Amino acid sequence: MQQNRPQSLTLETEVFGPISFQGERVSSLELAPNAKTAVRLNMTAGTRPGRAQMTCRIKGLNVNGESREMEKKWFLETRSAYPPLTRIWKTQIPPNGVFELASADVHALVPETVNVRAGLGTEPVINLADHVSQLFAYPYGCLEQTVSGLFPHVFLTESDFSALGLKTHSKEETETKIRLGIQRLLEKQKSSGGFGLWDGKSPESAWLTAYAAHFFTAAHDAGFEIPRSGVKKAMDRLVQYVRRPNMIPYPGYVNRRAYRAAVRAYAAFVLARVQSLGLGDARSVFAYVDKYGSNCLGLVQAGVAQSLAGDRHTAVKAFDLAIKTQRDPETYLGDYGSNVRDFSAAYYYLSTYFPEYRYRALFLHELDAALADREWLSTQERNALVMAGALQPKGLKLKTGARLTFILIWSWQDIPIPCLLPKALGSLCHAGSWIPRASLFRCQR
Repeated sequence: MQQNRPQSLTLETEVFGPISFQGERVSSLELAPNAKTAVRLNMTAGTRPGRAQMTCRIKGLNVNGESREMEKKWFLETRSAYPPLTRIWKTQIPPNGVFELASADVHALVPETVNVRAGLGTEPVINLADHVSQLFAYPYGCLEQTVSGLFPHVFLTESDFSALGLKTHSKEETETKIRLGIQRLLEKQKSSGGFGLWDGKSPESAWLTAYAAHFFTAAHDAGFEIPRSGVKKAMDRLVQYVRRPNMIPYPGYVNRRAYRAAVRAYAAFVLARVQSLGLGDARSVFAYVDKYGSNCLGLVQAGVAQSLAGDRHTAVKAFDLAIKTQRDPETYLGDYGSNVRDFSAAYYYLSTYFPEYRYRALFLHELDAALADREWLSTQERNALVMAGALQPKGLKLKTGARLTFILIWSWQDIPIPCLLPKALGSLCHAGSWIPRASLFRCQR
């Protein structure tokens, strides 16, 4: 600050948000004519992330014989210096049993940043809320990411999102999001009817073409408006994939026949779900997948296509083969797959289109084992988990006299941990209770 006369000023400092001010909030400054000075403000960040607001107010400023006041505001975003962690504990709880986390399991976590999501079921539970929130938070760009980010709106309603503790939108907002997403997808469609990864000039991605067509047909069934011309071109291209496998473009770094088997199986399923696949084509696809396929999902898709085309006997044969088939994790087939994706999607297809298949729950147990050592998941895997998780029961039925209690106990500070439980559980649970003793999360059945 510079003035041609002496100044006697008062500096007031205010801080709001997750930082604290160290020192006197009100200080006096004496400046000689044309003098300058700098004032150091010492701020300390806490453990809570968020936006802090700092306000500095100068009073007593003499300008042309008049006393004036100046005010400046700044914003500062604070976050942890460490990346976020996701910790998962799973166990089977016997009748009248208790599941507890020892203090050592959570002692390194910052209380203000902890979110807890709990699930309880008679089968391995899929953390649906986390997978949906991660998909919505991802900065989408390519074809696969865009479709994966839109698919949850097909499988879940706004009431489902609310029950999961997720942000909900109005019907108009959701329809706008879907419409803009479809517009982005159609910008990636090629004249052949297939889709490119980034735009219409990208090389055609056959497996993702089936993925996009699956979304279009599912979104239409869910009541969203889908442009007919773009969908028709995509479906015509899938017919070519099914009937003329040599027309399927493939990346040069993958096994050609295994990739084409995956594409044909997916294309056959998408066509079959809208009654556009003949039995002869379905059988031809299954024979090809049986010979060249190398993952369980392709067999399940080919089997569902057989069933929808009218051959349920061969469909069961395909499902039985799928149970015995797992992909080699060291070999990439070009179909964006993994065992996590395959098991999740296989469970979804069987539960939706062939629920009487008695071994379908095996895929859910295989999925639970495959997730045990995974620290991160792709958008493709998360969307498949959403597909499978959306089918799990939304509520629990308790026998007369049964007790179900969730208790959160935190020992460090008097700060309750946010606990997001399905509403069906919330009516049965004590969620977010704070008790000043050893840190643990306890679930009692």
